[in-house]
Amino acid sequence: MKPVAKERKRSKYGEREGTLYGTARGTCLKCPLKQQCTETKDPDGRSITWDGYEAERLRMRAKLNTKEGKAVYGRRKTIVEPTIGQIKVVGGFRQFLLRGERKAGLEWLWAVTAHCVLKIVRRVADGTVEPAWAT
Repeated sequence: MKPVAKERKRSKYGEREGTLYGTARGTCLKCPLKQQCTETKDPDGRSITWDGYEAERLRMRAKLNTKEGKAVYGRRKTIVEPTIGQIKVVGGFRQFLLRGERKAGLEWLWAVTAHCVLKIVRRVADGTVEPAWAT
């Protein structure tokens, strides 16, 4: 495939620029490897967009395909992801209010501390954990 055009994509997180790669009209329809490559019936053929993050995506995909990578990231979805989801949904922490890495880091520490304190309070309230001052 050859570069056809530069493409700008907008999302709620910002704007990214990528290169659109494609084939000449009708090339995919005549290609003997079409079944392995694409299911398109479009006479323009298949097109692929690569942006500045493609190298990282390929590196991560290779990492996830290893036995060790599957084990590590399999644990992550039960440890890290629910915690971040709870902080965002239950805690209402959707965006940083302060600017700068240092201030945003402090804001994140406050959010995580509040989450941990809430977990401790819940465990004390349901009797799972006995507070140190109660003994």
